[in-house]
Parts: sequence; C-alpha cells; structure tokens
Amino acid sequence: GFGRDWDYQIIWNRPKYPDNAGAYYDDQILEFNGVQKRTDGYSTDNYTQWACDYIRGEHRPADKPWYLWLCYGAVHGPTIPAARHKGSHKNDAVTIPSDILPPRPGKPDYLNATQSWTKNAQGKIVAGKSGEAFGDETGKKSRSYEDYIHQVNDCVAALDEGVARVMQTLKDSGQLENTLVVFTADQGFAMG
Repeated sequence: GFGRDWDYQIIWNRPKYPDNAGAYYDDQILEFNGVQKRTDGYSTDNYTQWACDYIRGEHRPADKPWYLWLCYGAVHGPTIPAARHKGSHKNDAVTIPSDILPPRPGKPDYLNATQSWTKNAQGKIVAGKSGEAFGDETGKKSRSYEDYIHQVNDCVAALDEGVARVMQTLKDSGQLENTLVVFTADQGFAMG
C-alpha cells in the first residue's frame, strides 16, 4: 500500500516473506516505504518508538491531520515476552475457563472440531492438535494452559508500556485532546 494507500509505511509483510512469517518478536523482515530491511530488536518496542516518532511529526507533514495504524503482534504465538518481562507472571494463579473444552451448545460444529485445547492423560489442559506449540527463544516448548497464560501476560506488559508511551506522546505533543484513539484486539478466542 505504500504510495497508493499510505504516505509512510512500515509493514511486516508476512505473505510476501513466508519464511519470516513467525518472527513476531525479533529479526523481522520489514518494508520501510517498500524497501526491505531486516530489523533487530523487540518488535513491540520498535513499533512503539516508530509510532511516537510519527506522532511527533516524523515522516509526515506535522501541520496536517494524520492517521496512524499501529498493529502490535505481542500476544501472537510463539508468545515470546520482552527479556525485561520474562517470567514476571510465572507464579500468578490461573483460572481455567469453564468453556475451554467442548461441548459448546449453540455454537457451530467446526468449533468442536478445531480445538486449541484438550486434556492430556493426566487430566491437564494442554495445547491440542490445532493449538500452537509455543515457546521461548531457546526453543523450549511450553504446552500447558497455565504456562501459556503466564507467557501471554508477560508479553502484554510490553503492550501496556507501549500504549502508555503512545498516549503520553499524544499528550506531550498537545494532540491528545484532538485525537480519536480506537483500541481493539483479536486474540481473545482461545481464552474461553
């Protein structure tokens, strides 16, 4: 979309670079205005910095209205938290949702055929046949529901920091009262 839909664009183009499609957290191949560049660093932190730069007027006419679409990948698998947050939720209590396993009366049959979670022989909730095998940068796999929730919550800490920085940048730049912020997410379906 750069040059057609967007005046300035940084995009992680997963379909164009399928071998890099799982790099949600680091070593991403990004396109900066259509120019490919492998990018170091934790993606949530990078996206936050670029958003704040844009809000302050970098890469755009500072005197004109603007639109920013900021898409974090922080809770997508393999759910790798920033080093500063890793393990910070490892001892948190986890409540397993009552509807995490079927049956789910009134829901489409395909939901019961494509389970993210199942019970193992010991009765523990674990990632099922369609569930992700998630892990950390060492390649260790963690498959229990509790471990998954701990890891996702570790990842969300960077999102919390990032959103706070974006909102503070809007305030510091005098644009907060003149800016509509829409906050939405797409990763609640596996939580019950």
